[in-house]
Amino acid sequence: MAQSREILLRFDTEDPYTPESDQALERILGLLAEFGLRATFPITGDKLRALRRRGRRDLIRALAAHDVGYHSDTHSVHPTLAEELRTLEWEKGVEAFGAREEAGAFLVGDVFGGIACYTQPGANWVPHAFPWLRRWGVPCHYGESWN
Repeated sequence: MAQSREILLRFDTEDPYTPESDQALERILGLLAEFGLRATFPITGDKLRALRRRGRRDLIRALAAHDVGYHSDTHSVHPTLAEELRTLEWEKGVEAFGAREEAGAFLVGDVFGGIACYTQPGANWVPHAFPWLRRWGVPCHYGESWN
């Protein structure tokens, strides 16, 4: 008798610049559908806006069958989160994180009916995210040590 196993698949979805990345996403989503698997897709606000701009509503619908998280609004555009917040006092840093990230988080939450998780962009872990994640009702955070 075969044993059942559970695994977690997570695909950071972040490249808004190259349409070829849409093709890669399409292939991944197709393979998951073919095998009846679900995964977690943390997506950036920029990538979601790019999918809309390029008319890839098919990919947005396919993503909705999975857990979709928030992977920051602009990922590694400079100044990055860590670069922008590193010199700010706590309260100013929390305020700056919200000002920078709230629009992207709301976009992802609105399109997918909530935010399944937060994955920091690259090595840009900032503690200022946590008050906002709680406020947005995000139940899970994938930090650098998860990778």
